Order: sequence, then C-alpha cells, then structure tokens
Amino acid sequence: MYSATPVEKARIRQELISARRRLSPELRTAYSRRIAKRLYDSASWQQASSIFCYIGTGWEVETESILRTALLEGRRVGVPLCLADGIMEARELLSWDALVPGAFHIPEPRHDAPFLAPETFDLAIIPAVAFDRDGYRLGRGGGYYDRYLTGISCEKMGLCFDQFLLPSVPCEEHDVRMDRILTEEGDYRWT
Repeated sequence: MYSATPVEKARIRQELISARRRLSPELRTAYSRRIAKRLYDSASWQQASSIFCYIGTGWEVETESILRTALLEGRRVGVPLCLADGIMEARELLSWDALVPGAFHIPEPRHDAPFLAPETFDLAIIPAVAFDRDGYRLGRGGGYYDRYLTGISCEKMGLCFDQFLLPSVPCEEHDVRMDRILTEEGDYRWT
C-alpha cells in the first residue's frame, strides 16, 4: 500500500483504464466466464442468500450472467443506485429488464425499486480499476464504493482480470480492503 497525489492517482487510473480497454471483447468474455465459474464454485456464493453486486460495463469483469444466475437461483440481489455525487445505495434487482440508463451510462434500478440496507447482504461483489495483492482497490475516483463499503459487514469480494491484480495500488486510510479477490487465474484471500 502506498499513497499518491491526486494527480498521480488520476494518471495511474487512466493508464490502467486504457490498458483494460485494449483487451479484446473475446478475451474479456472468456476471462469473465472463468471468474464467474470460480465464483459459483466458492462456498461464499453457495451460502449467500443475499448478494450485492455491481453491474459490469465495457472494460470491467462482466456481471450480467452473475446477476441473472443469482436471480434464477432465488437469491435476493442488490445493485448500486447513484443518488448524488459520491453517494450510492443498494436497490433490489427484481429482473434484468427492470434496469434503466443511469449515472455514468451504467444501468441502474429505478428509484422506486426496494431499498436494501448494507447489513442485509451475505456477500458483496465489488469492482475496481485494479486491485493489489494485499486486497486494496483503485476505484474510478468518485468515492462511491469507499463510502458505501463502510456499512458492509459481509465478505467483500473483488472481481478482476489477473493482469490487473498488481503488486500495489495507491490508497489512503479510508480505503476498505477486500477479503477476497477472484481472477481468471486464482482465488486470493486475506481473511
């Protein structure tokens, strides 16, 4: 874990996002499927009746199949709804078709979807631009997850393409460490 100035952090973030965008759609899909399989095989998934999960877009690990699987298996699913700058909460995903265009061009639940409190989840699946080998994440820079994760008491699991699991990422005192990170190549735990 090391600190960086906001300018350095923004530069690192942009370099990593550019590198992620260079991954072919075929590779992203293949890696995402391997990560999803690793997730489904985990005791964390098998024991969770309620999950929080981000909606992956573009260069992120794809989560549509994960969310659809959770719904098909009868799990209660919460997804992010951005309310204000840096503030989000979980709303219940009742079906994939219930999503609407949201903040940052990311699909979101409608504002009238049922609220789900952070403490109700058995598993939280969290995105990042990159993670490090100590479980810390470099997010997109808006602070949404940093604020939200302070209320999460369940296992916090990051999904990441293996090449973006780095030796270290810049972070600060308020950054929340993941309990586990899954990549297409491995399962890394710190608890």
